[in-house]
Amino acid sequence: MRWLAITTTLGCTGAEPELPLPPYDDCDEASAAKALPPGSYSFDSAGLSSLLNPGLEGCARSDLAGPDALFPVELSGNGTLLVNLDMPGGNPAVYLLRDCASDCVLGFHAPAESLVLSYSNQRPEPERLYIVVDTADELLPFMMSLSLF
Repeated sequence: MRWLAITTTLGCTGAEPELPLPPYDDCDEASAAKALPPGSYSFDSAGLSSLLNPGLEGCARSDLAGPDALFPVELSGNGTLLVNLDMPGGNPAVYLLRDCASDCVLGFHAPAESLVLSYSNQRPEPERLYIVVDTADELLPFMMSLSLF
């Protein structure tokens, strides 16, 4: 599995930012990992399996039996999350989960190479969410940008 950060937007502390780990393949890995910071990323999906499948009545209203990639994020109280996903030649879905394996917040699957997902936390408390990039068939390399407001 290969991971490349293209740009990240972190506070200017004078120190090099710690690079996030590759996309996670299961909830145990994702739950124990640090949250992915805002930025733009390029991911190679080699080696990822299909452990999550929300089913036809699941988060994206599609049967997504293909491989999936998990990314933990921390959203501040009353904060907004914006995810831009681009998978050239692919048929991706993107969704947000609260407890990794279930508890869908929102998501969708559309016959497009590029998807945008936006979510606003209506609570004053911060929340940990899991971005899931999924497909009905093959998970191709993809670009993802993450913004937190």
